[in-house]
Amino acid sequence: MLHDSRVDRHANALGMAGHEVFVICFASALNQDKRERREHYSILRFHSRRTLVARKVLHAHSNGTLSSKIRQAIVVVSLIVPARLALYARALRTGAHVCYCNDLDTLDVGIMMKLIGKSVVYDSHELYSEMMPVGPRRRLSALFERMFINIADVLITVNPFIASELRRRYNIKKRIHVVLNCPDAQIRPPSSQAQLKRVTVLYHGGLDADRGLENLVRASRNFYDNIRLVIRGEGKLESQLKQLAFGRSNVIFEKTVPMNEVVQAATEADIGVIPYLATNLNQYYCSPNKLFEYIQAGLVVVTSNLPFLRQTVMENRIGQVFDPQDPTDIARKINFVSEKTNLSNFKRNVKHARQRYTWEEEKEKLYVACRSLKS
Repeated sequence: MLHDSRVDRHANALGMAGHEVFVICFASALNQDKRERREHYSILRFHSRRTLVARKVLHAHSNGTLSSKIRQAIVVVSLIVPARLALYARALRTGAHVCYCNDLDTLDVGIMMKLIGKSVVYDSHELYSEMMPVGPRRRLSALFERMFINIADVLITVNPFIASELRRRYNIKKRIHVVLNCPDAQIRPPSSQAQLKRVTVLYHGGLDADRGLENLVRASRNFYDNIRLVIRGEGKLESQLKQLAFGRSNVIFEKTVPMNEVVQAATEADIGVIPYLATNLNQYYCSPNKLFEYIQAGLVVVTSNLPFLRQTVMENRIGQVFDPQDPTDIARKINFVSEKTNLSNFKRNVKHARQRYTWEEEKEKLYVACRSLKS
């Protein structure tokens, strides 16, 4: 709950609507506060040494031999299962009438709450099973979702493409509500900087695999001289990316900013870039928060040619799409957008898109989705 802006927005909105909201989650470290009060909801962190140890073991043997995978199974049974049972007990003690499950890894809590007559909301942030390596874990996750997704009284997801895929693969008949990952519309970006000689291209987010960041850095070799690339974030690829950028002054690395400062910090740039690779179906249909954060910050968007990203960018005429496998194409599209007249025109369109893609608009969809729940 330090970085999940969707959970924060939804919990805050439901609290603003007059509900008592508790967000229950595992602590990421044993020294985290067990209870935290935010403006309209409370966070209850479950401290489990078992879970922290299990995560380390699962990560260490994620691509191991058969014997290491057997050890994984032992870890799941001996460490994770007792921790989950304790988590169910914590959920019951809240006395909640509704269990709001964020993603597949919390749906088991919804099942337990459903068994005692509580209402269940399932918010699928991703095509969750598709994020796992091909093999038994992916198949088991998909089977679990198939078996239990329809216990939910309300289904929500992040974009219409994922909604269609969930409906197709699980033969869902009920409505799937789409609530986009848009930030608040409180921040007003500065006036257009298209007249400035220097153009700043921003990537903010995790520096992890499948995000196409290696090709983005390679593309920077062919940027116009007045373009600089700012990579703002942290992750496993940070050292590799810095090595790729070694010796080039047009690539700058910055640390992550706090969740509530992401959009304001982005207003310092001109262009926001999303170079994600379609390495699985979840990536192909992705709906990253940064798309709407860039828009709300007033940035032109240059992104991978993936369905939802392409639809949003091209329908609103706020940027260009590229082939994320081709650094030359990435550079070509960023150079094109950075040209003075093009940048001014795209930024003019972004001003209109900012009014369309706001949390003020999207939270009404959340309220509609939840009105059908029994009290």
